[in-house]
Amino acid sequence: MDELAKEIQERDKAEEKAREAEQAARMRKKQEAAKKRSTTFQDSPYIVKNLAYETESGNIRYKWLHVLSSEFPAKAVENVDYVWKSFRIEPFMDSNGYLVVSVQGLREYLHRAVWWIVNGDPGENRLEFIDGNKLNTRIENLRLADKKRYQGRFLFEGKRHSLGYFHTIEEANAAVAEARFKLSLGMEL
Repeated sequence: MDELAKEIQERDKAEEKAREAEQAARMRKKQEAAKKRSTTFQDSPYIVKNLAYETESGNIRYKWLHVLSSEFPAKAVENVDYVWKSFRIEPFMDSNGYLVVSVQGLREYLHRAVWWIVNGDPGENRLEFIDGNKLNTRIENLRLADKKRYQGRFLFEGKRHSLGYFHTIEEANAAVAEARFKLSLGMEL
């Protein structure tokens, strides 16, 4: 009887390992498929070439060459009738309050797409909204963020205080020291 119980246990363990391995393989397959799918314009820069920024309205349009002729002779391109067609891309808001656009299944933040169209690929650089409004994605309201920014924050008598961001660590430390001093004297920030 003991041998039969051991055999059943071993078989159950083997089946469990096989299920886990199968589940891990499915998960790897999903992750690989997700990597293959482009998710931002950075993965397909040709899309950006077909985008146009309207300075008056701040909208983005997707444009393409529409051939009016039924024939497209390779040698006589100048004889083909064509017209640029376009449509406005309607942005939607993500859960963090940023506007997002989607073109051909690729998504990008609207402010990054606007910057890319006007100034080129921002790469890994962050963009800042000059007026702090995430919905104002006009190019005049965007700038590259400083690469290094230091946050001035501290804990005083069990309460967290945040003083914002500073360009140097010295500025952040000075602001924190001044704020701690004011709080120690009973003053408000």
